[in-house]
Amino acid sequence: MGVSSAWAGCIPDQDPYCPSGCCMGTTRYDIPTGCAWQGGQCRPTGYNQATLTCTSGCLTSSVACGVVNGQCQLVPHDVTCCTDLPTPTPPPPPVLTLEFQCATWGIGGWCRQGGTLQATGTDPSGGQITVDGSLGDPASTSIHCQGSGSCTATVPLPEGQGTAHVTATSQYGQAQGDQPWQYDPTPPQLTFAFSPAAPDGHNGWYVTAPTLTLHGSDATSGLAALRISPDGGTTWQPSPWTLPDGQFTLLLQAIDAAGNITQAQTAVRVDTTPPQIAPSIPPPDGQNGWHISPFIVQVGGQDATSGVAAAEIALDNGPWQPAPLTIAADGVYALRFRLTDAAGNTAQAGPEQVRLDTTPPRAAWGPAWQQPLACTSALSGTLDDGPGSGVAGAALSWDDGATWLPLTLNAQGRWSLQPDLRAWPSGSHQAVLKAWDAAGLQAAYRHTFTVANPAPHIVVAPLHADARWNFWETLTYEVRTTCLPIARMRIVVEGP
Repeated sequence: MGVSSAWAGCIPDQDPYCPSGCCMGTTRYDIPTGCAWQGGQCRPTGYNQATLTCTSGCLTSSVACGVVNGQCQLVPHDVTCCTDLPTPTPPPPPVLTLEFQCATWGIGGWCRQGGTLQATGTDPSGGQITVDGSLGDPASTSIHCQGSGSCTATVPLPEGQGTAHVTATSQYGQAQGDQPWQYDPTPPQLTFAFSPAAPDGHNGWYVTAPTLTLHGSDATSGLAALRISPDGGTTWQPSPWTLPDGQFTLLLQAIDAAGNITQAQTAVRVDTTPPQIAPSIPPPDGQNGWHISPFIVQVGGQDATSGVAAAEIALDNGPWQPAPLTIAADGVYALRFRLTDAAGNTAQAGPEQVRLDTTPPRAAWGPAWQQPLACTSALSGTLDDGPGSGVAGAALSWDDGATWLPLTLNAQGRWSLQPDLRAWPSGSHQAVLKAWDAAGLQAAYRHTFTVANPAPHIVVAPLHADARWNFWETLTYEVRTTCLPIARMRIVVEGP
């Protein structure tokens, strides 16, 4: 480098910062080079004798370029050896930066999508830098990059969690760092089951309140919650949950600790409540609680959940019949009522007793009425009300209803009397029988009969075919009658 006597008395090998010759002679013309701080090191710089300048920018005239306190400065000419210079600051070690990056963050520090680990090594001196390490996962995924001045390694994260261990190395040292990471991009598993397992009513309805139980698992972050919403996510219920009555489209969720959600839907219908039943029977239109005309029986009611599906009525212990039901036959009935909703729940009412009597009592005249009546004939008859309300009373009129004679009936409906007909003229007559039952129905029956009261007659003794009498003889006779007294009698004697 054109160095001559300027190196006299210097020991270049003892200068660790400027081994190329950072020594200055006794005159400025003997200085072939100067010293400057370049890239963190003391380096020789060219010296221009024409301009008396250092390429590092230090203008010299009677002085030379030198390093003072780590800076290029003008120094006096009499500095003879660089061993007199101060010790410069050592070059800094590399810098390591670790960053856990995520496209979609979850909860609890978990990444759910796009998880990476970025390792950046930097050499402040601009030298070569190497980054090496591992993610700390079961597969020991490596982290590596190499560059001049800096380098960056971006490694996609596998599912799981761990702590990355990374080292950045340059010629001036090492930097180490650890970075925890958690990555769970997979939603949890979700299954569910009802108890009872299937609808136990009609038409897909549960009539026993079902309990819904969710089952879930998550292999990475772990299961955090299982929940059920009956209203589209407005409110949530924990699992297991016993459903109330209603129709639901259930929203089911399994949530892991990272915030991933697995969702399902299922429809369910629950009606555990029987319908409200309201039988409808018209009020009696007769007496004593009796109907005297056919009537219609209804079954009303309501069901708030599945709705009424069938209304039925049973007479006594007979089969169920669809409502409404017309009661037209006379009799006393025990009515049972049943209401069934679409889910199969039933409500029953009764028995309710109803009584129908559309027929008044029927009359039958006794056999004596068919014969001619005389004197004080014994008369009788019967009254029958069939399956109706029963005969409540009867009366007989001899004068076409002007006056009535009450009749006494026995348990079988039989009545009897013995009228005095002795004063009645012989011939045809009419009796009117009136009868009524407990329901208030009444009927009148007319019957024509014959009265033939016997006339008196005379018996003469002796009485024979050739009987003859003379005036001096005595005639014996007897006047006979039955029930009527003798009003008058006349005897006529005729003969020669």
